[in-house]
Order: sequence, then structure tokens, then C-alpha cells
Amino acid sequence: ATARAMQDGRFDPEQTKLLLQRMPSMAAGVMEDALEALQQAGWIARSQPPAERLRAVQPQDIALKAQALLGRARQMEPQVTDMLQRIAA
Repeated sequence: ATARAMQDGRFDPEQTKLLLQRMPSMAAGVMEDALEALQQAGWIARSQPPAERLRAVQPQDIALKAQALLGRARQMEPQVTDMLQRIAA
């Protein structure tokens, strides 16, 4: 998943470090240290603040994603409603 995120330009080093901090293993500690060292060396860029990332997003991209989510929500609505009704009964 991490390699795919890096290829797609979606890798978030800060989020990855937070995930690694919650993993109580020596391997996670080594990976966290390696990630920090790569950032300090300039081989992996530090994440932009969320407000800065949002400025780079085009409104039409947001609209397309929203339409896709809306379509998926409409598709799943009957199944989710049925499931919730069964649980509530």
C-alpha cells in the first residue's frame, strides 16, 4: 500500500510516522527512524499542511469525486438501510 501511494503521489510521511508510532515492534521503530532520516536528507519531502494541499485541488476535481461518492452512496443505500433495520429489530 505504501509503495502504491508513493507511485501515485499520495504518500503522506507524517501520517505514516503516526501509524508506525502505534506499532509496538522493532521493525516499526526502524522504519520510523529511516523515514525521518530520508526526510532530513531531502529524499522524501515533508507533507504540506492541509490548507496548502487544498489550494492545489481544482474545483472540478472535487465535484467529480463528490459525484462518484454520491453515486456509490445511492448504490449502497438499500443494503445499508436493510442491514440497519435488521440490527434495530
